[in-house]
Amino acid sequence: MASEEMCAEMRKAGRALMLSNHTMKVFPPRATPKQAELILELFNYELAYRDQNKRKRLIRRTTFPVPKSFEGYDWSVVALPSSITREELESASFIKRAENLICFGPVGTGKSHMVTAIGMRACEMGMRVRFISTSELVLKLMTAREDCTLAKVLADLGSNDALVLDEFGYVPSLFPALPSDSYSQYAQRYKKWAP
Repeated sequence: MASEEMCAEMRKAGRALMLSNHTMKVFPPRATPKQAELILELFNYELAYRDQNKRKRLIRRTTFPVPKSFEGYDWSVVALPSSITREELESASFIKRAENLICFGPVGTGKSHMVTAIGMRACEMGMRVRFISTSELVLKLMTAREDCTLAKVLADLGSNDALVLDEFGYVPSLFPALPSDSYSQYAQRYKKWAP
């Protein structure tokens, strides 16, 4: 008969796999120690496999143009304010605190690389991230407003833990007559996300 500790581990893993309380109450105590080890190994293997697939799905749905990491990233051109550290950026911990990050500077200094790497790290941590160019977002919001689907688009965007807007500086030149209410509606939605 399996030990109480082993039964408790099997119950916990079984519940994470969505097995019923009834099943996890009845079967673990009936297992021999060797059976319990094998069942627990099977459960843990399946949980790890599901977790790995979840992270892959999260990365796929972000729509990053090209996945990036911080490996080999050139930090020499980055000037960080005192309110955030390199470690906080690399760990994406500021996202959990619902803090914003704005990167600006000349073309070719690695801003898109940095935010993509942060987004990838957030996905690895199990967070939902959406990457979109700001001009694409503006077009999406304008179209949604015209189609009376703005609430749906905002809900979709709001379902993410992080929204990465790239190429923010191009918006004024691309959309000189941008309707301000699109941003104001999005700002109202943001207030619901922030703690």
